[in-house]
Amino acid sequence: MPSYEYECEDGHEFERFRSMDKRHDVECPLCKQPVKLKISRTTFRSAHRFSVLEHDGTVISQTQTTEKTPPPGYRYNNPNLVEV
Repeated sequence: MPSYEYECEDGHEFERFRSMDKRHDVECPLCKQPVKLKISRTTFRSAHRFSVLEHDGTVISQTQTTEKTPPPGYRYNNPNLVEV
């Protein structure tokens, strides 16, 4: 179940775990005002498995690495991208 960030008209911010079909059925827990969904950072985790094999196909060693999304404000230096 995803976590959503909300903000009410009075500026109160909070998070809630909601199913996708009920993500808009929320009111501010402090002032009971209507709320808007905020755009928030998503996090993805990918795992890669690396295996070293013998010539006959038997596994010598196996490791797994993981990557997380970069922190907010991280700037990837790609020489092919031009900032406009």
